[in-house]
Amino acid sequence: MAVIEAIATHYLEADANSVEFTSIPQTYEHLEVRCSLRSTNATAEGVNNWMIVGSDSASNYHMHVAYASGTAEGGWPAGPDTKMTLGQTTGGGNPTANYTTLVVYIYDYTVNNSGKTVQFLAGQGCQNSANLTFGGNYQDNYTTISGLTFYFTSDKVARGSVFSLYGMNSS
Repeated sequence: MAVIEAIATHYLEADANSVEFTSIPQTYEHLEVRCSLRSTNATAEGVNNWMIVGSDSASNYHMHVAYASGTAEGGWPAGPDTKMTLGQTTGGGNPTANYTTLVVYIYDYTVNNSGKTVQFLAGQGCQNSANLTFGGNYQDNYTTISGLTFYFTSDKVARGSVFSLYGMNSS
């Protein structure tokens, strides 16, 4: 049976440039991050969610993304890049009750002889449509993960956003 334990939660009481988890314990097999977030960007459509692992801002990240927005759909690969893309976040041009739901899985984060695989799912309610984005990222860096930083293309993470980090073990 799987065991999931809460590690840390950040409740933003003020707008922030980024959200960081540091000193992540190395006692789990996988990590999960669950977020309810929005951007201070004035547009309704919002901005890209980005994440870097530890202090790795080198061009070590690769991704494949698929999305659906209203009746449109598409996808794209990208990389190498200096960060992971995790879908989009609702902007401040939406009603204040609209937040993006983002779930991120980080597999085998303590293994130091392989790159890291990250899977994500983001759901975003906008004034004119609902968007769903899912995909995967690969970090081509053979180190264990002890920190994560979430930030946006531009603007800030809005007050009221919540980021929760969980550790997962198979038993």
